[in-house]
Amino acid sequence: MAIKVLPDHVINQISAGEVIDRPASVVRELVDNAVDAGASEITIYLEEGGKSLIRCYDNGSGMDRDDLLLAFERHATSKLSSVKDLTEISTLGFRGEALPSIASVAKVLIKSRTAAAETGNQLQIEGGEIKKVSPCAGSIGTDIEIRKLFFNTPARRKFLREPRTESLRVKQWLTQASLAHPSVRYRLFCDNREVLNLPRRESATHRAQAIFRGSTLPLDFERNTIRIRGLVGHPAQAQADAKSFVILVNGRLVVDRAVLRALKDGFDSMLKEREFPVGFVSIDLPPRLVDVNVHPQKSEVRFRYPQEVFLAVKIAVQEAVRAFKQPVAAGLISRPVLSLAVPKPYADVSKINHPVPAHTAGSAALELDLAAALKLNDTRPDYAAENLVRYVPENFRYGELHYIGQLLGCYLLCELEEDFIIVDMHAAHERCNYNRIRSQFNKKKITSQQLLVSEIVEVGEERAHALAGQSELLERYGFHLKRHSPGCVEVTSVPSMIPLQSAHALVRELASLACEYSIESKLNAIVDAVAARIACHASIRSGDGVTPQSVRALFDELDMASTSSACPHGRPVSVRFTRNELERWFGRIR
Repeated sequence: MAIKVLPDHVINQISAGEVIDRPASVVRELVDNAVDAGASEITIYLEEGGKSLIRCYDNGSGMDRDDLLLAFERHATSKLSSVKDLTEISTLGFRGEALPSIASVAKVLIKSRTAAAETGNQLQIEGGEIKKVSPCAGSIGTDIEIRKLFFNTPARRKFLREPRTESLRVKQWLTQASLAHPSVRYRLFCDNREVLNLPRRESATHRAQAIFRGSTLPLDFERNTIRIRGLVGHPAQAQADAKSFVILVNGRLVVDRAVLRALKDGFDSMLKEREFPVGFVSIDLPPRLVDVNVHPQKSEVRFRYPQEVFLAVKIAVQEAVRAFKQPVAAGLISRPVLSLAVPKPYADVSKINHPVPAHTAGSAALELDLAAALKLNDTRPDYAAENLVRYVPENFRYGELHYIGQLLGCYLLCELEEDFIIVDMHAAHERCNYNRIRSQFNKKKITSQQLLVSEIVEVGEERAHALAGQSELLERYGFHLKRHSPGCVEVTSVPSMIPLQSAHALVRELASLACEYSIESKLNAIVDAVAARIACHASIRSGDGVTPQSVRALFDELDMASTSSACPHGRPVSVRFTRNELERWFGRIR
Protein backbone atom coordinates (compact mmCIF):
# COMPACT_ATOMS: atom_id res chain seq x y z
CA MET A 1 0.00 0.00 0.00
CA ALA A 2 1.42 3.39 -1.03
CA ILE A 3 2.18 6.04 1.60
CA LYS A 4 0.39 9.36 1.14
CA VAL A 5 -0.04 12.61 3.03
CA LEU A 6 -3.46 13.03 4.61
CA PRO A 7 -5.63 16.01 3.60
CA ASP A 8 -5.87 18.86 6.11
CA HIS A 9 -9.53 18.21 6.90
CA VAL A 10 -8.74 14.57 7.78
CA ILE A 11 -5.79 15.67 9.93
CA ASN A 12 -8.03 18.14 11.76
CA GLN A 13 -10.65 15.47 12.45
CA ILE A 14 -7.99 13.10 13.80
CA SER A 15 -6.74 15.91 16.02
CA ALA A 16 -10.31 16.61 17.08
CA GLY A 17 -10.65 12.98 18.15
CA GLU A 18 -7.68 13.43 20.49
CA VAL A 19 -8.61 16.84 21.88
CA ILE A 20 -12.43 16.88 21.67
CA ASP A 21 -14.51 13.92 22.78
CA ARG A 22 -17.60 15.55 24.32
CA PRO A 23 -19.12 18.99 25.09
CA ALA A 24 -17.13 19.27 28.31
CA SER A 25 -13.92 19.05 26.26
CA VAL A 26 -15.07 21.95 24.09
CA VAL A 27 -15.98 24.01 27.14
CA ARG A 28 -12.59 23.29 28.68
CA GLU A 29 -10.74 24.64 25.64
CA LEU A 30 -12.94 27.72 25.30
CA VAL A 31 -12.74 28.59 28.99
CA ASP A 32 -8.95 28.10 29.02
CA ASN A 33 -8.66 30.55 26.12
CA ALA A 34 -10.91 33.05 27.91
CA VAL A 35 -8.82 32.89 31.09
CA ASP A 36 -5.61 33.35 29.09
CA ALA A 37 -7.23 36.41 27.46
CA GLY A 38 -7.62 38.02 30.90
CA ALA A 39 -11.39 37.62 31.20
CA SER A 40 -13.06 38.39 34.52
CA GLU A 41 -16.52 37.22 33.35
CA ILE A 42 -17.09 33.90 31.56
CA THR A 43 -20.58 32.71 30.70
CA ILE A 44 -21.41 29.34 29.12
CA TYR A 45 -24.69 28.45 27.41
CA LEU A 46 -25.67 24.87 26.57
CA GLU A 47 -28.58 23.46 24.62
CA GLU A 48 -29.28 19.73 24.71
CA GLY A 49 -26.23 19.23 26.88
CA GLY A 50 -24.04 20.93 24.27
CA LYS A 51 -25.12 18.79 21.32
CA SER A 52 -27.07 21.61 19.69
CA LEU A 53 -25.22 24.63 21.08
CA ILE A 54 -22.19 25.49 23.16
CA ARG A 55 -21.67 29.20 23.55
CA CYS A 56 -18.87 30.88 25.49
CA TYR A 57 -18.92 34.61 26.14
CA ASP A 58 -16.01 36.39 27.83
CA ASN A 59 -14.91 39.98 28.43
CA GLY A 60 -11.23 39.31 27.76
CA SER A 61 -8.85 41.18 25.46
CA GLY A 62 -10.49 39.96 22.25
CA MET A 63 -8.91 39.57 18.80
CA ASP A 64 -8.58 41.69 15.67
CA ARG A 65 -9.42 40.41 12.19
CA ASP A 66 -6.00 38.94 11.42
CA ASP A 67 -5.73 37.12 14.75
CA LEU A 68 -9.28 35.84 14.36
CA LEU A 69 -8.34 34.16 11.09
CA LEU A 70 -5.03 32.83 12.42
CA ALA A 71 -6.68 31.37 15.51
CA PHE A 72 -8.27 28.68 13.36
CA GLU A 73 -5.03 27.68 11.63
CA ARG A 74 -3.45 24.50 12.96
CA HIS A 75 -0.69 25.09 15.51
CA ALA A 76 -1.16 28.85 15.46
CA THR A 77 -0.72 30.32 18.95
CA SER A 78 0.22 33.57 20.64
CA LYS A 79 1.74 31.75 23.62
CA LEU A 80 4.82 30.08 22.13
CA SER A 81 7.51 31.39 19.81
CA SER A 82 10.48 29.05 20.32
CA VAL A 83 11.42 25.60 21.57
CA LYS A 84 12.71 27.20 24.78
CA ASP A 85 9.18 28.41 25.58
CA LEU A 86 8.07 24.79 25.95
CA THR A 87 10.01 24.60 29.23
CA GLU A 88 8.38 27.73 30.67
CA ILE A 89 4.68 27.26 29.84
CA SER A 90 2.53 29.38 32.15
CA THR A 91 -0.67 29.64 30.10
CA LEU A 92 -3.55 27.16 29.97
CA GLY A 93 -3.70 26.95 26.18
CA PHE A 94 -0.54 26.79 24.09
CA ARG A 95 -0.77 24.14 21.36
CA GLY A 96 -2.91 26.06 18.90
CA GLU A 97 -4.91 23.02 17.87
CA ALA A 98 -8.12 23.30 19.92
CA LEU A 99 -10.02 25.85 17.80
CA PRO A 100 -9.22 24.23 14.41
CA SER A 101 -10.09 20.82 15.89
CA ILE A 102 -13.44 22.11 17.13
CA ALA A 103 -14.16 23.91 13.85
CA SER A 104 -13.50 20.72 11.87
CA VAL A 105 -16.38 18.87 13.59
CA ALA A 106 -18.91 21.66 14.18
CA LYS A 107 -20.47 24.83 12.82
CA VAL A 108 -18.74 27.82 14.40
CA LEU A 109 -19.63 31.50 14.63
CA ILE A 110 -17.14 33.66 16.52
CA LYS A 111 -17.32 37.39 17.22
CA SER A 112 -14.46 39.30 18.81
CA ARG A 113 -13.47 42.88 19.50
CA THR A 114 -10.42 44.49 21.08
CA ALA A 115 -10.43 47.59 23.27
CA ALA A 116 -8.63 49.57 20.55
CA ALA A 117 -11.29 48.89 17.89
CA GLU A 118 -14.65 50.59 17.51
CA THR A 119 -16.18 47.53 15.90
CA GLY A 120 -15.52 43.84 16.05
CA ASN A 121 -15.21 41.09 13.48
CA GLN A 122 -17.05 37.84 13.01
CA LEU A 123 -15.96 34.59 11.41
CA GLN A 124 -18.21 31.77 10.26
CA ILE A 125 -16.74 28.28 9.78
CA GLU A 126 -18.42 25.01 8.92
CA GLY A 127 -16.63 21.68 9.02
CA GLY A 128 -13.27 23.46 9.02
CA GLU A 129 -14.09 25.58 5.95
CA ILE A 130 -14.30 29.38 6.29
CA LYS A 131 -17.66 30.58 5.00
CA LYS A 132 -17.70 34.27 5.86
CA VAL A 133 -15.59 37.01 7.44
CA SER A 134 -17.21 40.38 8.15
CA PRO A 135 -17.24 43.30 10.60
CA CYS A 136 -19.84 43.27 13.36
CA ALA A 137 -20.99 45.15 16.42
CA GLY A 138 -20.18 43.80 19.84
CA SER A 139 -18.66 44.45 23.22
CA ILE A 140 -14.99 43.97 24.08
CA GLY A 141 -14.12 40.30 24.36
CA THR A 142 -15.00 37.14 22.47
CA ASP A 143 -18.34 35.42 21.85
CA ILE A 144 -18.12 32.00 20.22
CA GLU A 145 -20.97 29.64 19.29
CA ILE A 146 -20.39 25.95 18.55
CA ARG A 147 -23.41 24.36 16.86
CA LYS A 148 -24.16 20.79 15.83
CA LEU A 149 -21.10 19.25 17.46
CA PHE A 150 -19.88 16.21 15.48
CA PHE A 151 -22.47 16.90 12.76
CA ASN A 152 -20.04 15.49 10.16
CA THR A 153 -18.78 12.60 12.31
CA PRO A 154 -21.97 10.72 13.27
CA ALA A 155 -20.02 7.78 14.69
CA ARG A 156 -18.59 10.05 17.38
CA ARG A 157 -21.87 11.90 17.93
CA LYS A 158 -23.72 8.70 18.77
CA PHE A 159 -21.31 8.06 21.66
CA LEU A 160 -22.44 11.22 23.46
CA ARG A 161 -24.56 10.61 26.55
CA GLU A 162 -28.01 12.02 27.21
CA PRO A 163 -28.19 15.83 27.58
CA ARG A 164 -28.54 15.77 31.37
CA THR A 165 -25.34 13.72 31.74
CA GLU A 166 -23.37 15.95 29.37
CA SER A 167 -24.64 19.05 31.19
CA LEU A 168 -23.51 17.63 34.52
CA ARG A 169 -20.05 16.88 33.14
CA VAL A 170 -19.72 20.50 32.04
CA LYS A 171 -20.95 21.74 35.39
CA GLN A 172 -18.56 19.54 37.34
CA TRP A 173 -15.59 20.58 35.25
CA LEU A 174 -16.47 24.29 35.42
CA THR A 175 -16.93 24.15 39.20
CA GLN A 176 -13.62 22.39 39.73
CA ALA A 177 -11.67 24.56 37.28
CA SER A 178 -13.05 27.73 38.89
CA LEU A 179 -10.92 27.00 41.96
CA ALA A 180 -7.81 27.90 39.97
CA HIS A 181 -9.09 31.37 39.08
CA PRO A 182 -11.16 32.83 41.94
CA SER A 183 -11.03 36.35 40.46
CA VAL A 184 -13.15 35.18 37.51
CA ARG A 185 -16.95 34.98 37.68
CA TYR A 186 -18.36 31.83 36.08
CA ARG A 187 -21.96 31.32 34.99
CA LEU A 188 -23.58 28.33 33.28
CA PHE A 189 -26.97 28.26 31.56
CA CYS A 190 -28.53 24.97 30.45
CA ASP A 191 -31.57 25.20 28.15
CA ASN A 192 -32.35 28.78 29.23
CA ARG A 193 -31.91 28.12 32.95
CA GLU A 194 -29.04 29.27 35.11
CA VAL A 195 -27.60 26.26 36.92
CA LEU A 196 -24.31 27.69 38.16
CA ASN A 197 -23.27 31.14 39.35
CA LEU A 198 -19.86 31.45 40.97
CA PRO A 199 -19.13 35.07 41.88
CA ARG A 200 -15.59 36.42 42.11
CA ARG A 201 -13.73 35.62 45.34
CA GLU A 202 -10.62 36.94 47.06
CA SER A 203 -8.87 33.58 46.99
CA ALA A 204 -9.27 29.98 45.96
CA THR A 205 -9.91 29.06 49.60
CA HIS A 206 -12.85 31.44 49.80
CA ARG A 207 -14.30 29.94 46.63
CA ALA A 208 -13.71 26.41 47.91
CA GLN A 209 -15.53 27.19 51.14
CA ALA A 210 -18.59 28.01 49.04
CA ILE A 211 -18.29 24.72 47.12
CA PHE A 212 -17.22 22.09 49.66
CA ARG A 213 -19.53 21.50 52.59
CA GLY A 214 -18.86 20.28 56.08
CA SER A 215 -15.84 20.59 58.35
CA THR A 216 -12.82 21.77 56.35
CA LEU A 217 -9.41 23.22 57.06
CA PRO A 218 -7.05 25.14 54.75
CA LEU A 219 -3.69 23.90 53.46
CA ASP A 220 -0.72 26.24 53.30
CA PHE A 221 2.73 24.72 53.09
CA GLU A 222 5.99 25.48 51.30
CA ARG A 223 8.91 23.14 50.68
CA ASN A 224 11.87 24.34 48.62
CA THR A 225 10.30 25.82 45.47
CA ILE A 226 6.97 24.00 45.88
CA ARG A 227 3.96 25.82 47.34
CA ILE A 228 0.95 23.79 48.47
CA ARG A 229 -2.39 25.46 49.16
CA GLY A 230 -5.91 24.14 49.32
CA LEU A 231 -8.69 22.84 51.53
CA VAL A 232 -9.31 19.38 53.00
CA GLY A 233 -12.43 17.93 54.53
CA HIS A 234 -12.79 15.86 57.68
CA PRO A 235 -12.06 12.14 57.05
CA ALA A 236 -15.65 11.32 58.05
CA GLN A 237 -16.71 13.05 54.82
CA ALA A 238 -14.64 10.76 52.59
CA GLN A 239 -16.22 9.67 49.31
CA ALA A 240 -15.97 6.56 47.15
CA ASP A 241 -15.14 8.63 44.07
CA ALA A 242 -11.73 10.21 43.45
CA LYS A 243 -13.53 13.13 41.75
CA SER A 244 -14.40 14.43 45.21
CA PHE A 245 -10.89 15.91 45.34
CA VAL A 246 -9.64 18.52 42.89
CA ILE A 247 -5.95 18.72 41.91
CA LEU A 248 -4.53 21.90 40.38
CA VAL A 249 -0.97 22.31 39.12
CA ASN A 250 0.07 25.88 38.29
CA GLY A 251 -3.58 26.78 37.81
CA ARG A 252 -4.31 23.78 35.60
CA LEU A 253 -6.94 21.14 36.50
CA VAL A 254 -5.25 17.73 36.26
CA VAL A 255 -5.55 14.08 37.25
CA ASP A 256 -2.50 12.63 38.99
CA ARG A 257 -2.39 9.28 40.77
CA ALA A 258 0.81 10.05 42.68
CA VAL A 259 -0.61 13.29 44.09
CA LEU A 260 -3.83 11.51 45.02
CA ARG A 261 -1.82 8.84 46.84
CA ALA A 262 0.11 11.54 48.69
CA LEU A 263 -3.22 13.06 49.75
CA LYS A 264 -4.43 9.73 51.08
CA ASP A 265 -1.14 9.07 52.85
CA GLY A 266 -1.50 12.42 54.57
CA PHE A 267 -4.60 11.05 56.30
CA ASP A 268 -2.56 8.12 57.71
CA SER A 269 -4.93 5.21 58.34
CA MET A 270 -8.10 7.33 58.46
CA LEU A 271 -9.12 6.58 54.86
CA LYS A 272 -10.01 3.11 53.63
CA GLU A 273 -8.45 1.73 50.45
CA ARG A 274 -11.34 2.85 48.23
CA GLU A 275 -12.08 6.11 50.04
CA PHE A 276 -10.95 9.53 48.89
CA PRO A 277 -10.82 12.85 50.73
CA VAL A 278 -12.85 15.88 49.73
CA GLY A 279 -11.45 19.30 48.95
CA PHE A 280 -8.76 20.61 46.64
CA VAL A 281 -5.01 21.09 46.48
CA SER A 282 -3.20 23.70 44.41
CA ILE A 283 0.44 22.92 43.63
CA ASP A 284 2.53 25.86 42.46
CA LEU A 285 6.11 25.36 41.30
CA PRO A 286 8.41 26.86 38.65
CA PRO A 287 7.14 25.99 35.13
CA ARG A 288 10.52 24.47 34.25
CA LEU A 289 9.92 21.75 36.88
CA VAL A 290 6.68 20.47 35.36
CA ASP A 291 5.89 19.24 31.84
CA VAL A 292 2.30 20.06 30.88
CA ASN A 293 2.69 18.83 27.32
CA VAL A 294 2.20 15.11 27.97
CA HIS A 295 -1.53 14.67 27.27
CA PRO A 296 -3.66 15.76 24.29
CA GLN A 297 -6.30 17.21 26.60
CA LYS A 298 -3.70 18.71 28.98
CA SER A 299 -5.27 16.79 31.87
CA GLU A 300 -2.02 15.18 33.03
CA VAL A 301 1.41 16.55 33.87
CA ARG A 302 4.86 15.14 34.57
CA PHE A 303 6.97 16.47 37.44
CA ARG A 304 10.73 16.71 37.12
CA TYR A 305 11.12 15.78 40.81
CA PRO A 306 7.99 13.72 41.63
CA GLN A 307 9.25 12.61 45.04
CA GLU A 308 9.62 16.23 46.18
CA VAL A 309 6.07 17.01 45.08
CA PHE A 310 4.79 13.83 46.73
CA LEU A 311 6.39 14.66 50.09
CA ALA A 312 5.28 18.30 49.97
CA VAL A 313 1.64 17.32 49.39
CA LYS A 314 1.74 14.59 52.03
CA ILE A 315 3.24 16.83 54.71
CA ALA A 316 0.82 19.66 53.90
CA VAL A 317 -2.16 17.34 54.28
CA GLN A 318 -0.79 15.76 57.47
CA GLU A 319 -0.42 19.16 59.10
CA ALA A 320 -3.98 20.13 58.17
CA VAL A 321 -5.52 16.82 59.25
CA ARG A 322 -3.77 16.99 62.62
CA ALA A 323 -5.39 20.37 63.17
CA PHE A 324 -8.86 18.77 63.07
CA LYS A 325 -9.98 18.88 66.68
CA GLN A 326 -13.51 20.25 66.60
CA PRO A 327 -16.68 18.13 66.41
CA VAL A 328 -18.17 17.39 63.02
CA ALA A 329 -21.46 19.09 62.13
CA ALA A 330 -24.18 16.44 62.47
CA GLY A 331 -26.30 17.86 59.66
CA LEU A 332 -23.50 17.64 57.10
CA ILE A 333 -21.93 14.22 57.64
CA SER A 334 -24.32 12.26 55.43
CA ARG A 335 -24.92 14.95 52.81
CA PRO A 336 -22.95 15.37 49.59
CA VAL A 337 -19.92 17.50 50.37
CA LEU A 338 -19.51 19.01 46.90
CA SER A 339 -22.11 21.73 46.68
CA LEU A 340 -22.91 22.41 43.01
CA ALA A 341 -25.36 25.07 44.03
CA VAL A 342 -28.35 26.05 41.90
CA PRO A 343 -29.71 29.49 42.83
CA LYS A 344 -33.46 29.96 43.06
CA PRO A 345 -35.40 31.44 41.51
CA TYR A 346 -33.73 30.44 38.27
CA ALA A 347 -32.38 33.40 36.34
CA ASP A 348 -33.96 33.99 32.96
CA VAL A 349 -31.47 34.11 30.12
CA SER A 350 -33.15 37.17 28.66
CA LYS A 351 -32.37 39.19 31.81
CA ILE A 352 -28.61 38.79 31.89
CA ASN A 353 -26.29 41.59 30.83
CA HIS A 354 -24.68 39.79 27.89
CA PRO A 355 -26.09 39.51 24.34
CA VAL A 356 -28.18 36.43 23.66
CA PRO A 357 -28.75 34.77 20.28
CA ALA A 358 -32.18 35.54 18.84
CA HIS A 359 -33.21 31.89 18.69
CA THR A 360 -32.26 31.45 22.37
CA ALA A 361 -33.93 34.55 23.73
CA GLY A 362 -37.15 33.86 21.91
CA SER A 363 -37.52 30.16 22.61
CA ALA A 364 -39.64 28.83 25.44
CA ALA A 365 -37.81 27.49 28.47
CA LEU A 366 -37.80 23.71 28.67
CA GLU A 367 -39.55 22.02 31.56
CA LEU A 368 -36.43 20.14 32.54
CA ASP A 369 -35.52 20.95 36.13
CA LEU A 370 -31.78 20.39 36.15
CA ALA A 371 -31.55 20.76 39.89
CA ALA A 372 -33.64 17.63 40.32
CA ALA A 373 -32.56 15.81 37.18
CA LEU A 374 -28.88 16.16 37.98
CA LYS A 375 -29.43 15.64 41.71
CA LEU A 376 -27.80 18.91 42.66
CA ASN A 377 -28.07 20.69 45.97
CA ASP A 378 -30.81 23.32 45.99
CA THR A 379 -28.99 25.90 48.09
CA ARG A 380 -27.32 29.25 47.74
CA PRO A 381 -23.64 29.17 46.75
CA ASP A 382 -22.63 30.73 50.06
CA TYR A 383 -24.40 28.08 52.15
CA ALA A 384 -21.26 26.04 52.76
CA ALA A 385 -19.23 29.09 53.73
CA GLU A 386 -21.80 30.04 56.36
CA ASN A 387 -21.75 26.53 57.77
CA LEU A 388 -17.98 26.60 57.88
CA VAL A 389 -18.06 29.58 60.21
CA ARG A 390 -20.96 28.23 62.19
CA TYR A 391 -19.79 24.66 62.69
CA VAL A 392 -16.03 25.01 63.07
CA PRO A 393 -15.33 26.85 66.34
CA GLU A 394 -11.76 27.97 66.89
CA ASN A 395 -9.79 26.73 69.89
CA PHE A 396 -12.30 24.00 70.68
CA ARG A 397 -11.39 22.02 73.82
CA TYR A 398 -13.00 18.84 75.10
CA GLY A 399 -12.14 19.96 78.61
CA GLU A 400 -14.72 22.74 78.31
CA LEU A 401 -17.59 20.31 77.65
CA HIS A 402 -20.22 19.87 80.34
CA TYR A 403 -20.64 16.09 80.68
CA ILE A 404 -24.27 15.01 81.07
CA GLY A 405 -24.14 11.22 80.98
CA GLN A 406 -23.68 8.03 78.97
CA LEU A 407 -26.11 6.82 76.28
CA LEU A 408 -26.47 3.25 74.99
CA GLY A 409 -23.27 2.28 76.75
CA CYS A 410 -21.11 4.01 74.13
CA TYR A 411 -21.94 7.68 73.64
CA LEU A 412 -21.01 10.50 75.99
CA LEU A 413 -23.60 13.30 76.01
CA CYS A 414 -22.27 16.82 76.57
CA GLU A 415 -23.21 20.48 76.32
CA LEU A 416 -21.16 23.42 75.07
CA GLU A 417 -22.88 26.79 75.30
CA GLU A 418 -26.01 26.30 73.12
CA ASP A 419 -24.74 23.21 71.30
CA PHE A 420 -25.28 19.53 72.02
CA ILE A 421 -22.12 17.38 71.61
CA ILE A 422 -22.07 13.59 71.39
CA VAL A 423 -18.71 11.87 71.87
CA ASP A 424 -18.14 8.27 70.73
CA MET A 425 -16.11 7.01 73.69
CA HIS A 426 -14.66 4.01 71.80
CA ALA A 427 -13.53 6.22 68.88
CA ALA A 428 -12.08 8.76 71.32
CA HIS A 429 -10.16 6.17 73.32
CA GLU A 430 -9.02 4.46 70.12
CA ARG A 431 -7.61 7.77 68.85
CA CYS A 432 -5.68 8.33 72.06
CA ASN A 433 -4.30 4.79 72.04
CA TYR A 434 -3.32 5.05 68.39
CA ASN A 435 -1.42 8.30 68.98
CA ARG A 436 0.46 6.67 71.86
CA ILE A 437 1.33 3.52 69.90
CA ARG A 438 2.37 5.44 66.78
CA SER A 439 4.62 7.63 68.88
CA GLN A 440 6.33 4.56 70.31
CA PHE A 441 6.89 3.18 66.80
CA ASN A 442 8.51 6.46 65.78
CA LYS A 443 10.88 6.51 68.75
CA LYS A 444 12.46 3.11 68.35
CA LYS A 445 13.46 0.80 65.59
CA ILE A 446 10.87 -1.72 64.49
CA THR A 447 11.86 -5.29 65.38
CA SER A 448 12.66 -7.82 62.64
CA GLN A 449 12.19 -11.54 62.26
CA GLN A 450 15.00 -13.48 60.62
CA LEU A 451 13.98 -15.81 57.80
CA LEU A 452 15.19 -19.38 58.25
CA VAL A 453 15.85 -19.47 54.51
CA SER A 454 16.43 -16.22 52.69
CA GLU A 455 13.91 -15.55 49.95
CA ILE A 456 14.83 -14.56 46.42
CA VAL A 457 12.28 -12.15 44.93
CA GLU A 458 12.31 -11.39 41.22
CA VAL A 459 11.32 -7.76 40.61
CA GLY A 460 13.10 -6.76 37.39
CA GLU A 461 16.42 -5.00 36.91
CA GLU A 462 15.18 -1.41 37.20
CA ARG A 463 13.09 -2.12 40.30
CA ALA A 464 15.84 -4.15 41.96
CA HIS A 465 18.22 -1.23 41.51
CA ALA A 466 15.68 1.25 42.92
CA LEU A 467 14.90 -0.99 45.90
CA ALA A 468 18.58 -1.55 46.73
CA GLY A 469 19.04 2.22 46.70
CA GLN A 470 16.60 2.53 49.62
CA SER A 471 18.10 -0.24 51.78
CA GLU A 472 18.82 2.15 54.67
CA LEU A 473 15.19 3.22 54.83
CA LEU A 474 14.03 -0.39 54.61
CA GLU A 475 16.25 -1.39 57.53
CA ARG A 476 14.59 1.22 59.73
CA TYR A 477 11.32 -0.58 59.10
CA GLY A 478 12.72 -4.04 59.74
CA PHE A 479 13.60 -5.20 56.21
CA HIS A 480 17.04 -6.53 55.38
CA LEU A 481 17.72 -7.24 51.73
CA LYS A 482 20.49 -7.03 49.17
CA ARG A 483 20.96 -7.27 45.43
CA HIS A 484 21.11 -10.94 44.43
CA SER A 485 21.26 -10.61 40.65
CA PRO A 486 20.45 -7.87 38.12
CA GLY A 487 16.71 -8.52 38.40
CA CYS A 488 16.37 -10.11 41.87
CA VAL A 489 16.77 -9.14 45.52
CA GLU A 490 17.54 -11.44 48.44
CA VAL A 491 15.39 -10.89 51.55
CA THR A 492 16.90 -12.10 54.85
CA SER A 493 14.51 -10.54 57.39
CA VAL A 494 11.16 -8.76 57.50
CA PRO A 495 9.31 -6.75 60.19
CA SER A 496 7.86 -8.85 63.01
CA MET A 497 4.43 -7.37 62.38
CA ILE A 498 4.29 -8.79 58.84
CA PRO A 499 3.05 -12.39 58.31
CA LEU A 500 5.78 -14.41 56.59
CA GLN A 501 3.41 -15.51 53.84
CA SER A 502 2.82 -11.85 52.92
CA ALA A 503 6.50 -10.87 52.74
CA HIS A 504 7.06 -11.91 49.11
CA ALA A 505 4.11 -9.92 47.75
CA LEU A 506 4.98 -6.91 49.91
CA VAL A 507 8.58 -6.77 48.63
CA ARG A 508 7.32 -6.86 45.04
CA GLU A 509 4.89 -4.01 45.77
CA LEU A 510 7.62 -1.95 47.41
CA ALA A 511 9.83 -2.52 44.39
CA SER A 512 7.16 -1.19 42.03
CA LEU A 513 6.68 1.88 44.22
CA ALA A 514 10.40 2.57 44.48
CA CYS A 515 10.55 3.48 40.79
CA GLU A 516 7.88 6.18 41.12
CA TYR A 517 8.36 7.81 44.50
CA SER A 518 9.50 7.11 48.05
CA ILE A 519 8.42 3.74 49.41
CA GLU A 520 8.27 5.23 52.91
CA SER A 521 4.58 5.99 52.39
CA LYS A 522 3.80 2.30 51.92
CA LEU A 523 5.88 1.32 54.95
CA ASN A 524 4.18 4.00 57.02
CA ALA A 525 0.81 2.68 55.91
CA ILE A 526 1.74 -0.76 57.22
CA VAL A 527 2.75 0.68 60.60
CA ASP A 528 -0.44 2.74 60.67
CA ALA A 529 -2.60 -0.32 60.01
CA VAL A 530 -0.92 -2.31 62.76
CA ALA A 531 -1.13 0.59 65.23
CA ALA A 532 -4.82 1.04 64.40
CA ARG A 533 -5.55 -2.65 65.03
CA ILE A 534 -3.70 -2.61 68.36
CA ALA A 535 -5.42 0.62 69.40
CA CYS A 536 -8.85 -0.80 68.55
CA HIS A 537 -8.36 -3.92 70.66
CA ALA A 538 -6.94 -1.90 73.57
CA SER A 539 -9.81 0.61 73.71
CA ILE A 540 -12.92 0.60 75.85
CA ARG A 541 -15.90 -1.10 74.25
CA SER A 542 -19.53 -0.31 73.84
CA GLY A 543 -21.28 -1.31 77.05
CA ASP A 544 -18.34 -0.56 79.32
CA GLY A 545 -19.33 1.69 82.17
CA VAL A 546 -17.48 4.94 82.73
CA THR A 547 -17.21 7.37 85.61
CA PRO A 548 -17.21 11.16 85.36
CA GLN A 549 -13.56 11.08 86.41
CA SER A 550 -12.57 8.68 83.61
CA VAL A 551 -14.53 10.79 81.10
CA ARG A 552 -12.70 13.90 82.25
CA ALA A 553 -9.34 12.11 81.91
CA LEU A 554 -10.29 11.00 78.38
CA PHE A 555 -11.24 14.56 77.41
CA ASP A 556 -7.96 15.90 78.80
CA GLU A 557 -6.00 13.38 76.74
CA LEU A 558 -7.96 14.37 73.60
CA ASP A 559 -7.03 18.00 74.19
CA MET A 560 -3.35 17.08 74.38
CA ALA A 561 -3.47 14.85 71.28
CA SER A 562 -2.02 16.09 67.99
CA THR A 563 -5.10 14.69 66.20
CA SER A 564 -8.36 14.22 68.04
CA SER A 565 -11.36 14.63 65.72
CA ALA A 566 -11.38 11.15 64.14
CA CYS A 567 -10.47 7.62 65.12
CA PRO A 568 -7.67 5.83 63.19
CA HIS A 569 -10.32 4.48 60.80
CA GLY A 570 -11.71 7.95 60.00
CA ARG A 571 -14.92 7.83 62.03
CA PRO A 572 -15.71 11.09 63.84
CA VAL A 573 -14.86 11.22 67.53
CA SER A 574 -17.59 13.76 68.23
CA VAL A 575 -20.63 15.24 66.52
CA ARG A 576 -22.20 18.63 67.09
CA PHE A 577 -25.93 19.46 67.03
CA THR A 578 -26.90 23.11 67.18
CA ARG A 579 -29.79 24.37 69.23
CA ASN A 580 -31.65 25.32 66.04
CA GLU A 581 -31.38 21.75 64.75
CA LEU A 582 -32.75 20.33 67.97
CA GLU A 583 -35.63 22.80 68.08
CA ARG A 584 -36.58 21.96 64.50
CA TRP A 585 -37.04 18.35 65.58
CA PHE A 586 -39.68 19.44 68.08
CA GLY A 587 -41.38 21.94 65.80
CA ARG A 588 -40.20 25.03 67.67
CA ILE A 589 -38.70 26.39 64.44
CA ARG A 590 -40.67 25.99 61.23
